[in-house]
Amino acid sequence: MADLVDDIAHALKDLISDLSKMGYEFFQLNEPLLSYSNLKKDDLQMAANAIDTCAKGVAGKKCLQTYFGDASDVAAPLLDFAVDFIGLDLYATPIEPLLQLDFTRGLGCGCVDGRNSLLESPEDLSKLITRIRDELEPKDLFICPNCDLEYLPYPVAEKKVQVLSSAKRMAT
Repeated sequence: MADLVDDIAHALKDLISDLSKMGYEFFQLNEPLLSYSNLKKDDLQMAANAIDTCAKGVAGKKCLQTYFGDASDVAAPLLDFAVDFIGLDLYATPIEPLLQLDFTRGLGCGCVDGRNSLLESPEDLSKLITRIRDELEPKDLFICPNCDLEYLPYPVAEKKVQVLSSAKRMAT
């Protein structure tokens, strides 16, 4: 398994390098496995090695985005991964366990639910963003959906992005 993961990591590194040469400056690496409970230490190390392979020597910012599960158990080790941001699904990951961590990396605040067509309240999201900014004090912060919006109808996904924009303006 480690050889397959390493081969995939090298292929992704080549892709990221090519995109970087084309002028892209932000790279999101999605990894839902990291938020599964009972993740073995060896699996976490294999993921760290793969992310390091993908990110090493590549210009631009890199984000490791977790989703579809509670990442609070692995949030501390993820802060040591070779990325600029850790993205968390805040529908599955409670904030309280994160309060004890020192966010030396930026935080991707996955606060819009990409698995549900119901629209969030910009006011509620603004309060959440403000709380995260003030209590977790991440090095940097951006707001995003908790996972890709690709399975939502386009008009709903577009409205969710507008909600994020409104919430950001309110939280600033």
